[in-house]
Amino acid sequence: MTIEFTIPGVPQGKERPRFTQNGATYTPKKTKDYEKLVAWAYQCEAHGAKFTGTIRVDIAAIYPVPHSWSKRKQAEAIDNRILPVVKPDWDNIGKIVCDALNGIAYRMMPLSQTPQSASDTAPAHAWRFVSPERRHPVTQCERILRHLQDYGSITQAEAVTEYGCYRLGARIWDLKAHGVPIKSETVTGKNRYGERTCFARYSIIKED
Repeated sequence: MTIEFTIPGVPQGKERPRFTQNGATYTPKKTKDYEKLVAWAYQCEAHGAKFTGTIRVDIAAIYPVPHSWSKRKQAEAIDNRILPVVKPDWDNIGKIVCDALNGIAYRMMPLSQTPQSASDTAPAHAWRFVSPERRHPVTQCERILRHLQDYGSITQAEAVTEYGCYRLGARIWDLKAHGVPIKSETVTGKNRYGERTCFARYSIIKED
């Protein structure tokens, strides 16, 4: 089984643990929020699916082209003739994604705890998965998130027409609670009577 999913926004790396004045460690909020976003993006595609056995994870980190670059340089970047040389590095990107999926897409086990039948052939960092017996129906939140990823933004009228969602604001609140960075802007238009009206348009925040 193969599951592909897209994490909205600019790739982030795993930050180092912070220390309190008492010497206790804690995970930075930015890292915790991004791990929630990774888990949510996976769940939107997997619908509860998990895996078992040795698996491979492929991660494609895609960065926005800087607006400060010349048009020629931007075109070369879009054609992949110029690759991004930015932080974070691959190790930190892989760690934050894999840590976020641990317990949701799979459960990582130390080699010493793997079954004897598998320990002879499994690498030291093998990941163990459990396949689901059933799949869950797609929720409105998952549909709204997919719409934001595919089309960039959504309004209440679009949510009603496309997904029968009459409480878009509540679904946006749910997505934000799961770490999805969403902003709203007030736009103007005309109703069917030609009268001026205002409404909210929601979109995913993209970091520069």
